[in-house]
Amino acid sequence: MIRDLATCYTAGGLCPLLASPACSAAEGILGPADPAPRTNQGPRPTWAREGETEVLPLAPINSTTEKEIRDLVYGYFAAECDVRPEDLSDQTNVIVDLEGDSLMLLALLEKACKKYGITVPLRVLGKHLMKQSSDTIGDIVRLTKALVEHGDNIVNVEL
Repeated sequence: MIRDLATCYTAGGLCPLLASPACSAAEGILGPADPAPRTNQGPRPTWAREGETEVLPLAPINSTTEKEIRDLVYGYFAAECDVRPEDLSDQTNVIVDLEGDSLMLLALLEKACKKYGITVPLRVLGKHLMKQSSDTIGDIVRLTKALVEHGDNIVNVEL
């Protein structure tokens, strides 16, 4: 869904939706371009190869937070696409079924970041989405949970 935007942004090219990778809209969506280093990387475990670090969660996701995230995603797309939340499922494709776009995903992720006090640069999210796109509501729920749990270290997390 957001693969084209992520490709454009991470490749350093001009993004037709955001005008340029350094524009204020790109920085305002998911935080500044170069935030302070994160502290969620632990020491290199004994089983890791040289240069690898263990990916530690910022905050484990409990059942209450998981339900909040699911409700946030379903509620957001229901409101934005004028459908009832009960008409959505994890298999609903945001672009094909709801006629949504990548900016909707970015706006949703911005809401989640604000709600949970997370700052993630757009380029980090772009790197993750290059590896794993998020096309369905279920994909977006998993992405949002991983974002809340791992912050900008999401690029090292397999969903």
